[in-house]
Amino acid sequence: MAITTNSLAILTTLFPSAEAMGRVLTVGRLGLYAPEVYLRDILRSWSGGLEARADALPTYFDELLRACGAKHVSALDASNYEGADVIHDLNQPCPEVWTEAFDTVVDAGTLEHVFQLVTALATLMKMVKVGGRLVLFDMPTNNLSGHGFYQLSPIFFSETLSPAYGFRLDTLLVGEDAPYSTLREIPSATLYSGQRVEIVGSKPCFVYVVATKIAPFTGFQKPAMQPDYQIRWKEGAPAPVPTPSPSLLLRQRLANIAPPYFRFSHERNERRRLEASRLSRFPLWRKSSKVSR
Repeated sequence: MAITTNSLAILTTLFPSAEAMGRVLTVGRLGLYAPEVYLRDILRSWSGGLEARADALPTYFDELLRACGAKHVSALDASNYEGADVIHDLNQPCPEVWTEAFDTVVDAGTLEHVFQLVTALATLMKMVKVGGRLVLFDMPTNNLSGHGFYQLSPIFFSETLSPAYGFRLDTLLVGEDAPYSTLREIPSATLYSGQRVEIVGSKPCFVYVVATKIAPFTGFQKPAMQPDYQIRWKEGAPAPVPTPSPSLLLRQRLANIAPPYFRFSHERNERRRLEASRLSRFPLWRKSSKVSR
């Protein structure tokens, strides 16, 4: 679990200073995976010009925040093995005493490792103050099946961090697992259109999520549902009887008569699907542009 160059780029767009983050909770004690020159730039911009000595560069995110003027920073973990000061197993519900206790909650790669993932997300949502932000970085979405228990679809976040549960999704970015990788924004029109947001590529991909709490979170009593099912069921018309199209029937017959053609056709269709699901179809996110509020 760590804060990367991509994560720092998003944070410095969200917050003009570390102090502006208010009372901060990090999920896990987060390391810093960023070049020295980049960390020096962050220190200067967030602390009003502070120059760090070579032997004084922070190694943890909480150290960076404190060096830049943040006054209240805590780290949550299931044990104090890495120095966390808020001890809690995210498989268990949030204690009431922590309800709306933090202005900013930052998770940089923990949720996918918690078996009771929905319970864990509910705890983080509950701990954010109304008006505060939940920031989720490096959530695995593709080519990371061995990384944790789960890979998470973008629509998991668009449907859970929604007004129905007291949140407004400010932005949802996707990028490949590489330093300074190009981040792309998944537009809200795509998320709520009823089309499934498929992301296919040769490299691991992560999603980066920013959401603002607009009302108290009361839990997931009514489970979230995929937008495509919501749209179909609201239409009220019965589903059509599944009937193979003429082209599919022809391909099936050709597969029986000429297996090499079937393999060629399948591979061609796979190439088309991969091309249609490339990250490049989403608009670029630029650090110079403000995260939407």
